[in-house]
Amino acid sequence: MESSEIEKGNARIKFTTIRVGSIEDQIGSEDFSTFIRTTRNLKIGLNSMETAGATPILPDGRVAGNAAVLETLCIRGEPTQCLIVSKSGKLSGEDLNISTDFCVVTAFDTENWTCYYLSQDESVRPTSDTPLHYYALLGTLQLPWSRHPKVVLHGHRIDTAEDADRLNFPCSHLETMFSTKEDSLALYELLEAFPFPSHTVYVRKGHGFIALEENFELALAVFNSRIKPYIT
Repeated sequence: MESSEIEKGNARIKFTTIRVGSIEDQIGSEDFSTFIRTTRNLKIGLNSMETAGATPILPDGRVAGNAAVLETLCIRGEPTQCLIVSKSGKLSGEDLNISTDFCVVTAFDTENWTCYYLSQDESVRPTSDTPLHYYALLGTLQLPWSRHPKVVLHGHRIDTAEDADRLNFPCSHLETMFSTKEDSLALYELLEAFPFPSHTVYVRKGHGFIALEENFELALAVFNSRIKPYIT
């Protein structure tokens, strides 16, 4: 569905984006260092997925696949739970800049489907799957799980019920348009039914896999051991 939607020339991002400032201007030096450490890890994860073939090139020459981390950062002096996410529209083979090619999502209005974010570069916007990451990392905080994830790696190639059955991954049975409320709610229902950390990999029918973990090292280990060997 994602490939055909891009081929038609339709927008990747299907929510309103409002840039509320520059990352460096809005957070302190200590938290900016946290941001850089996090984006360095995200870059490693994105490169690992691309090298493994988990982020196919779409008709516009950009790759499918993204990642996010939940961090508490001081925004204008106020501790805020934020998502640090990869940018929308990464080119195949692009060497991501760990300062300018990532965004800090400070809030996501699920009623009005609007994302508020910070970026160093005014032209950079958060991944079209930001709502998916919001529901996976922030939305699930209200679920009575023993532990909660802080990292998402999202890729493709494993996106069918047959794939999920073969690998024993929970799979949603409703195929929905990416970047929409329906898509995010379908993931959330899957997460409710198959709690983390008993489950760490989920399949969105027609959309791809979601790997959840409590830190980046564990998330990358899940990808390398449970997903990468089975990408075709």
